Amino acid sequence: IAIFTKDEWAKGMKKLEIDSTERLKAKLPSLVEKLKVPAHFKEFYRYIFMFAKDSEQKCMPVDTACAMISTVMKGRPHEERFVEYLGAKKPIKVINKDQWYNFLDFSDTISEDLSNYDGLSSACKLTLDIFDMGSVVACTLVYVGLYRTNHALIFL
Repeated sequence: IAIFTKDEWAKGMKKLEIDSTERLKAKLPSLVEKLKVPAHFKEFYRYIFMFAKDSEQKCMPVDTACAMISTVMKGRPHEERFVEYLGAKKPIKVINKDQWYNFLDFSDTISEDLSNYDGLSSACKLTLDIFDMGSVVACTLVYVGLYRTNHALIFL
């Protein structure tokens, strides 16, 4: 879980043409800047799922997912409420790849106030919604379109 081997580290550093701590420090700002490009961030975000889950499993434990989302999605829409909800209420034990991928899509396309959300016309097979209705927060896992096979509404 979330560990680079010495060989993986060396290959990565070689690919980035980094051979010292000083060069790594110098390269970090450009790497962070690269993540501001949506396609690069999406690639990075998807890699994180494969990196952070146990290699033998198809899913990631919720505690690991919360830590990863808090780290890589810090400050993005819905991140804080989603992590808080999953961590406090633990409505599910694991996050699968589709849920992980679709949270980024949800975060990128649905405004923080959910004013542009329409679950019925969503292109996602699985959408993770977080609703803040005053003091009531609900997290909904909705399969939409032809994939509507499960609907769970959980109130805090």
